[in-house]
Amino acid sequence: MKEYTIKNEQLSLTVLEYGARIHKLQYNDHFGSQNLVHSLHETSKYRDDTTSLNAVIGRFAGRICSSQIILDQKKYTLPTNDGVHLHGGIGFANRLWKVDALSHKETPKIQLSYTSTHLEDGYPGTLKVVVTYILKKNSLLVDFKATTDQTTLINLTQHTYFKLDDQMKFNHLQFKIPASAILETENNLCPTGDLIPLNDKAQHPLNFNIEHALGTNEFDTPYVIDSSKAIEVYSPKSKLRLVTTTNQPIAVLYTPSSGVGFCVETQNYPNSPNCKNFPSAELKPGEMYNSHTQYKFLRD
Repeated sequence: MKEYTIKNEQLSLTVLEYGARIHKLQYNDHFGSQNLVHSLHETSKYRDDTTSLNAVIGRFAGRICSSQIILDQKKYTLPTNDGVHLHGGIGFANRLWKVDALSHKETPKIQLSYTSTHLEDGYPGTLKVVVTYILKKNSLLVDFKATTDQTTLINLTQHTYFKLDDQMKFNHLQFKIPASAILETENNLCPTGDLIPLNDKAQHPLNFNIEHALGTNEFDTPYVIDSSKAIEVYSPKSKLRLVTTTNQPIAVLYTPSSGVGFCVETQNYPNSPNCKNFPSAELKPGEMYNSHTQYKFLRD
C-alpha cells in the first residue's frame, strides 16, 4: 500500500488510502520520537484487519440495532449480525479512498475522498465524503465533510487506537471526560434510548469528570460530553497527555482486551434511528455534514 506522509517539527503523520487509515503518528520532542498509535508492521495486513484499526468509520459509526431503517417513508435493509448493524457494515474502513490533495506548507495537510454509491451497505443516496488531516504544531485535526443526493444517515468517526506509552494495558492511564451522562446499553451494547446521569454520582465507576486512573474495567462506553471542554488522557509513565476537543456530542471510550491501544471515538449518538429522543443523524440533499475533532499532545 502506498504511504502518504506529512510532518512538522513536532508531529509526523502517515496515512493510507485503504480506509483513509492513520498508519503512524509520530511525536517528536527533546525526549526522542514515539509512535502514538498502534500500527501494523506490514501495511498489506490492514486488509485482514477486523477491528477498524485507525480507519475512518462510516456511513454510521457504532451500532444500529435493527435490520431496517426508514427514511422519507421508505424502508431500507441493513446487513446485521445477531440483529446489530455495526460500523456501517463493510463500511468505509474497508474501502479504497482517493488522495485529492497533499500539502507540505506551513500547515501540512492531506485530503482524501470517497464516494459511497446508492444502497452501498443498504444506505440510500450517493454520499460524497471528504476527510482532511491537518497538522498544527502539536495537534492533529480531523475534519469530515459530506453531501448526499438523497436523505440518508451519516455518523463518522476516526477509529484511532492511541498508545501513550509502551504498556499493553490501560489501568494506569488517567482519564478526564467532561460528561453529563452515559448512554444506557443492553448486553449487546445497543443503546436503549435512556441516559445514566453522572453529575450527581461522583463515585460511579464510569464517572471521569474528575481525573482518575482507568482501573481494571473494560470500556465500550458512549459518553454524552460537554463539547466546550476537553477530554484528557494522561500517562504517568511517559508523561504524555492527549487532549481531545470536538464539535460532536458523543465520545465512545473503547479499551479492547488486547491492550494494543485505546479509542476516543467522537461521533453522534449511536442507534439514533431507533431512539427518537436522540439527535437525528439524517443528512438531506443541500445540507453539509461537518465533523471536527482535534487531538493535541503534550509532555508534562
